[in-house]
Amino acid sequence: MNIASPAFTRWIEGIAPDATLLEICTKADLSLSTISEQRSGNRITPKTVIVIARAYGQNPAGELGSFDGYESLNQNQLTLVDAAPLYSALELLHQRFVREGKAQAGAGFDPPGSQLKRWLDVNRRTVTQKELAQHLEMKPSNFSQQVSDGTLPIYRILELAAYLKTSPLPALVATGNLYFEEVFGLSRQKYLAGRPNVELVEALEQANLFLASDVKLFVSP
Repeated sequence: MNIASPAFTRWIEGIAPDATLLEICTKADLSLSTISEQRSGNRITPKTVIVIARAYGQNPAGELGSFDGYESLNQNQLTLVDAAPLYSALELLHQRFVREGKAQAGAGFDPPGSQLKRWLDVNRRTVTQKELAQHLEMKPSNFSQQVSDGTLPIYRILELAAYLKTSPLPALVATGNLYFEEVFGLSRQKYLAGRPNVELVEALEQANLFLASDVKLFVSP
């Protein structure tokens, strides 16, 4: 789902009113020819908006959410439960032990792999991947591959989130299109440490789905 050129033009005039397109491309480290081609073809990609927004110190999620078709990005009610697929189950469990005085804070945990698949597994409930692929009019094998390697396009993620009645924002973090801080306002560690206990309990309930695999990965040589 691309963005219409007139809407994009109005947007860049708003965030960089005195800059030329060349200056905007230089600041955002984008190719002028690529942007010119996108504008002439009336098909600005969402990633173009994300990169320019970052370059000008704007939040990409909010800026992209100002365009038609991307309104679902204008959500500010997310909690740790929404972010649960982006954490290792062990990191969430460790945070619980820290709060109970059974562990020391500061332990380092890497973000888990296949975060988009984790997000999907948490949110799809009884819907099968085959049914989701059919909804998106994709071959099941292609859908499964793009979910596993995190390459599902942004517009597909929006369609999927709308169908599942959930926010697409964590999925855009899972695929690397948005940064965790841009969606949740803090770093992963600070966000986890600052959320209330009731959210941590709910997040742990969701993370049980991944506990066995996360433990296996943690203890593997």
